[in-house]
Amino acid sequence: MKNLLFLIFALLPFTRVAAQSGAPEIFTMIEQMPQFPGGDKALLEYLRTTIRYPKAARKEGREGKVHTKFVVNEDGSISDIVIERSAGKDLDAETLRVISAMPKWIPGKQNGRAVKVYMRLPILFRLEE
Repeated sequence: MKNLLFLIFALLPFTRVAAQSGAPEIFTMIEQMPQFPGGDKALLEYLRTTIRYPKAARKEGREGKVHTKFVVNEDGSISDIVIERSAGKDLDAETLRVISAMPKWIPGKQNGRAVKVYMRLPILFRLEE
C-alpha cells in the first residue's frame, strides 16, 4: 500500500506590488515578514497534520505540486488565496481548504505598523511506496 508524503517548501516572498488606487498597498518584501505562529517548524507540522490526500488522486496515483499565493492581512488573517500553478482540481481544492483554515499569522510590519503582505507557498503532493 502506498503511504502518502507531501513536502512543503519555504514561503517565498516576492517583489513589491503597487497598490490599486484607493486600496491599501499590499507589500511583498518588508522589514518584518509575517510568520506562522510558532515559526516554519509549526507551519510544517500544521500542514502535515491537516492535509488529507484526496482519495481519487491517491487511487489514481496522481501527484503534483500546487503553487499558491495569498495575503496575510494586518490582523494576521489569510485572504485572497490564488492557485498560481495547478496540480489538478482535487489537489488544488485540498490546498485551498488547508490554507483557508490556517490560524491567524503574526502580521508583517513595515515602519512599525502592521501591513498586508503577499506570500507564496508551494505544496508538493507525493505518494511513496
